Amino acid sequence: MADQAEREAAQERVLRFYHQWADAADERLRRLPGRPEPERFTDRRQALAWLDRERAGLVAAALWAREERFRDTAIRLALCL
Repeated sequence: MADQAEREAAQERVLRFYHQWADAADERLRRLPGRPEPERFTDRRQALAWLDRERAGLVAAALWAREERFRDTAIRLALCL
């Protein structure tokens, strides 16, 4: 039982991490001239490169939305993508 709880906690941490970074990449890609600079990526190229490098993990994490306990975070992640 402890192994399952640890696995779920680790999955939740991965989802939160991916959501935070995907949200930052999305913010950079949607930035309009004259708007404040996003904090995490210095330019569009950097945001796109991160999304490309992490594509397999992002897709896998978004698929965890099938599990009820991960649904909300996984859906927020998918919306950023």
